[in-house]
Amino acid sequence: MSGEVWQERGTERKDSMARVFRGKVAIPGEEMDAYLEALGQFERDKAPLRAQLEQYAGDFARTLAQQYAPKTVRKHTAIIALFLEFLSWQTTGLSLHATTRAGGTPPPSSDG
Repeated sequence: MSGEVWQERGTERKDSMARVFRGKVAIPGEEMDAYLEALGQFERDKAPLRAQLEQYAGDFARTLAQQYAPKTVRKHTAIIALFLEFLSWQTTGLSLHATTRAGGTPPPSSDG
């Protein structure tokens, strides 16, 4: 029975999860102004998510710097920066909650 509940919950989560965009986009020249306006709006909509993620990345970098060499900190913060770019540009989520698989809810316990 718990497997059925997990499947149902998994389906619900999957529907609300952020989508990832892939592929090429062709924009006709006469629609370039509309595209640039939409791009600006997209960046404004993503600004709160990006600010939150950048704050977490800064906290992570400071924590690493307390224990590791600067080279290690740079390596890991560069990876995090690439991931933030991915989240900012390639997903539909406008909040950290919307970009997580579980939507912030814990998985069901395996107690039975």
